[in-house]
Amino acid sequence: MTNQRVLTILGGAAIATLFSLGIIVIIGFMPLPDAVKQILYLVLGMGLAFGFSELQKLTAALNAAPALPQAEFRPEPRVLATEPPQSRPKTIPPTAAATSGGSMARAQLAGVTLKYVKLQGINLDEANFEGADLSGSDLSEARLVGANLEKANLSGAELGQAILDGANLRHATLQGAILEGASFRGAELSGVSLQETNLRGVSFDDADLEGADLSGADIKEASFVGAKLKGTQLKGAKANDANFSKAMLRGAQCLDANMTGSAAHGADFSGALLEGILAAGAKWSGANLSGATLDRADFEGADLSGASMSGLDLTHTVLSGATLLKAVLKDSNLSGVRLTGTDLREADLRGATLDGADIQGGKLSKAVLERAQLNGVTLNSVNFDAADLRGAHLSNVQGQSASGQGADFTQAQLSDVDFSHAALTDASFDGARLESVNFKEAKVGKASFRNTLFVRCDLSDVDLTHAQFDGARFEEVRYDLLTRWPDGIQPPKNAAEEAPAHPELPSQRYNEQSSLTDISELAAIATGNKSPAAKKASEAMGAKSVPASLAKLPKPGSLKESSESGLKINKPEIEGSAKTLPGTGVPTPLRKREPTVELSSDEISAMSPPAIPKAQDATHSEPTAPDVSKLEEIAKSQVTKPKDDVDKEEEAKEEEE
Repeated sequence: MTNQRVLTILGGAAIATLFSLGIIVIIGFMPLPDAVKQILYLVLGMGLAFGFSELQKLTAALNAAPALPQAEFRPEPRVLATEPPQSRPKTIPPTAAATSGGSMARAQLAGVTLKYVKLQGINLDEANFEGADLSGSDLSEARLVGANLEKANLSGAELGQAILDGANLRHATLQGAILEGASFRGAELSGVSLQETNLRGVSFDDADLEGADLSGADIKEASFVGAKLKGTQLKGAKANDANFSKAMLRGAQCLDANMTGSAAHGADFSGALLEGILAAGAKWSGANLSGATLDRADFEGADLSGASMSGLDLTHTVLSGATLLKAVLKDSNLSGVRLTGTDLREADLRGATLDGADIQGGKLSKAVLERAQLNGVTLNSVNFDAADLRGAHLSNVQGQSASGQGADFTQAQLSDVDFSHAALTDASFDGARLESVNFKEAKVGKASFRNTLFVRCDLSDVDLTHAQFDGARFEEVRYDLLTRWPDGIQPPKNAAEEAPAHPELPSQRYNEQSSLTDISELAAIATGNKSPAAKKASEAMGAKSVPASLAKLPKPGSLKESSESGLKINKPEIEGSAKTLPGTGVPTPLRKREPTVELSSDEISAMSPPAIPKAQDATHSEPTAPDVSKLEEIAKSQVTKPKDDVDKEEEAKEEEE
């Protein structure tokens, strides 16, 4: 009971006493018998005595009771804000505490029960609600700045648009509460339970949510800028377009959370569980993801510029179309990752593994790939200009039409790499091992191949006139007439000119079904081949050597028996003019074959060879022109004689001997 109530009772008693005395006076003037007057006086006297007795008891009870604290009421004094005696229940009827737009700042309501109380828009700044039960209450648009709500029960409460900046809600229960549009800037929410709570558009900037549980919560468009979310549970949370910039989420559990379009500039996700998250189109530039788990994470089209992702296992992460400009991916595993259209410019991929990655159409200019593993990688149309690939390992790589101008492959290992039509101007391959690398029609410009080892490489149609080859070594290199070598460089042996060896030209056996003969021995004669078979054929022709014009003869398999008057010869199409390789005197090999043409014996005889160059050895006599008819007879003898006839002739010769 309050002092106001006591004063009301005392006032009522005084009025009743005065009323009784007035009646006594009136009775004294009334013309009534004395007996009646005495009875009335007796009744009124007993009533007054009983009233005074009750007032004495009430006064004694008030004197014995402790003083009750008074709350500030402004502007409506009807609100009950005092703490009840310990002997009475801590329950305030909803109707007694109902208010709107009033002020209860600094009110002491710790432990009270205020279920379903209407406190909409009321000022409760710095009020003490520790352990209070506010479940189901309407606190929408209320001010609770700096209020103490530690361990308070706010489940199911309406807090939409409420301001709780700096409030203490440590271990408070907010499950099922409606907090849409509320503000918790700088609030203390560690350990709070917000499972399945509607937090859409709520501001948690600089708030402390360490260890809080937001599993399944709707935090779309919510703001956690600078918030502390260490170890926070965000499993299955709906965080579309939420802002986690500069937030600390170390060890946060974000399993299967939807973070599409979210912002996390400079956020700390180190050690966080981000498995299965959807972060397509997210803006996480500068985020720290070191030690995080990104299995099945989807970052398609996301901005991860400058993000720290060292040592991560990204084998099942979607990064296609993502921006990883200047990102740190050192020693990360990107095997089999689809990186089509991904921007990896200036990214740090030192020691990274990209085996089987598809980087087609991506950007790797100025990327650092030192010691990186790129086996089975697709680099078609990729731009890796000025990339650092020192000591990198590339095998089975598709790099057609790629651009690697100024790229550094120093000490790199390249095997089965296709750089056809690639732009490698000013690239450096110093000290590299290039095995089965296809440079066909590539543009190398002033590329450097100092101390480079070429093994089975294809340099067809490559302009090498400005390239550097100091100390370079070549093994089984292929090139063609369109290959241009630098001045002063002796071209290596061309693997494309090598023909299969035939130990015995006259006695070589052929399949009866074949009507073509191999004349590679004739080319050997023309090039000065001193094999036994070549000498034997030369003696049969009546000359020790054959002029270079025999290079015009077709390649193996071109002669074919036609008729008694001539031979059928496959006339090949020669790319360029018939020239010899610089400094070798070896005729250029002829190229592809086309449909056969008929040449008569007279036409063959009319082939007049040019003058034979003067021999280097002065002891050799001037060679005579070969008898072309004998050459024809040798070729015809191999074509017309079946295998059985040759065997019989050999047996007959053996019997004669």
